[in-house]
Amino acid sequence: WKLAYFDEGGIVFVGSDCKIEPIIKKLNPGNYSKPNKILALLSYANFFFFTEQYQKAQSYYAAVLKLDPDFPETYINLAASFFAQGKFRDAEMCYRMAIRKSKKYAEPFYGLATLYLKKGDYNAAVEILGFALRKKPIFPEAQFLLCYIYLRTGNYDGAIEICREMISRTSDDETLYNMLGTAYFQKGNLKEALEQFEKAISINPEYAEAKQNYQACLDKMNEGREK
Repeated sequence: WKLAYFDEGGIVFVGSDCKIEPIIKKLNPGNYSKPNKILALLSYANFFFFTEQYQKAQSYYAAVLKLDPDFPETYINLAASFFAQGKFRDAEMCYRMAIRKSKKYAEPFYGLATLYLKKGDYNAAVEILGFALRKKPIFPEAQFLLCYIYLRTGNYDGAIEICREMISRTSDDETLYNMLGTAYFQKGNLKEALEQFEKAISINPEYAEAKQNYQACLDKMNEGREK
């Protein structure tokens, strides 16, 4: 992640490997005009969020919203901080507020989908992920989540379609091959499943789940030969 802060030269971005604390202490949001004050407050809020100081982050996000209550990105970040604390009702409220302020962002729809998944409401999660992916067709987190739901609910063809599309863009993700292999395994296409598990293991030889799935697939194939 990167953090924006201000000095006489304007906005500066620093990486997570830098010593952020002294830089943050230099910031004084009161010294800036309203637009820059908002960005300065967000710098504080994002710092506290990424260092898992969620209550402090929330206080600064709230300060931003006092200056600009129509800033949807702030509601999204605030929702994420509540989600990280397990305050799912507050997170849902903020995600819905972000959508109310602007429907152009895919992220709050994705956030809502994760909340519905926690409730076990797969149908609602799938519907909301559909909104997210229409707004942002290339959205790996949303696609992974949808694929996971499809695997859980038996829509194996849907899972295969998502995995194939994502692999066409990212061919070195072992998780995708493992999910694709799982979908083929559940459909009974053991040869194709074995091939996908092999690809996952070739990318990451320490991938325990793929190795277990590979062995389960071999065992299933051997059972079929014995019969």
